[in-house]
Amino acid sequence: MQASSTVIGNCLIYDFRFMSTDRSIPKEIVHKAHTNLGVNISYQKAWRVKEHMVKILHDDKVESYALIPRFFDKLVESNPSTCTALEMDDSGHFKFCFMAFGASIEGWKYCRTIISVDGTFLKCKFGGILLAASSQDGNNQIFPLAFVIVDFENDASWTWFFEKIRSSFSERANLVIVSDRHLSIPKGVLRVFPDVKYCVCTKHLLSNLKLHFKDLLLDKYFFNCAYAYTVEEFEYHIRRMEFVCSNIRDYLSSVGFEKWSQAYSCG
Repeated sequence: MQASSTVIGNCLIYDFRFMSTDRSIPKEIVHKAHTNLGVNISYQKAWRVKEHMVKILHDDKVESYALIPRFFDKLVESNPSTCTALEMDDSGHFKFCFMAFGASIEGWKYCRTIISVDGTFLKCKFGGILLAASSQDGNNQIFPLAFVIVDFENDASWTWFFEKIRSSFSERANLVIVSDRHLSIPKGVLRVFPDVKYCVCTKHLLSNLKLHFKDLLLDKYFFNCAYAYTVEEFEYHIRRMEFVCSNIRDYLSSVGFEKWSQAYSCG
């Protein structure tokens, strides 16, 4: 029995309506086509079935990007005070887009004066990077602030993101911006928020430590240093780390103690 990828996709789409980007999906399609439809298909054909279902479920990606301006118009219309922005390159192709819901802009007034930023790769045909900003509410829960899709994670994209955050959200005293150690982030903070304190996320810093100093159990020592309230307490714990790894102080000093340790923080 034979069937086209379109027919198979239409028959199986309900089973795969929540499909992920996992590369095992085609294997599952081969199995489902055999057990549910009695059709034997190749792995290559299963890929075509997957692409057909993705197009039905999520629309064509080229058309989706073309719909961003209309989506933003409707978003602003239905969500008062929402801020959006779209930037194209010289040839008219997509470059950056920014979105901050009105509820996030209003809720920011009642959050802690911390903005945490991070980025992740988009697993789609055109790639790109999703940048996000969040804060912490009164219940110590993550409070989303803004999202940006950019072509690359570099000086230009992070600076653009910070400019949009500054123009969309009210300025507050004693603001702190926290991030991983991507080199473009502190540059963007310095350009757009020159008077704001910049800190490094301790979780990301610990991950970097584990990459540089493999097979060492550093978690407890590191967090004792990070959360020490006095310089004396900090020195006690970092000396204990030096017993485990003699050159770890130099590495952490190059990051800047004031960027991750309470004992050296002025805020």
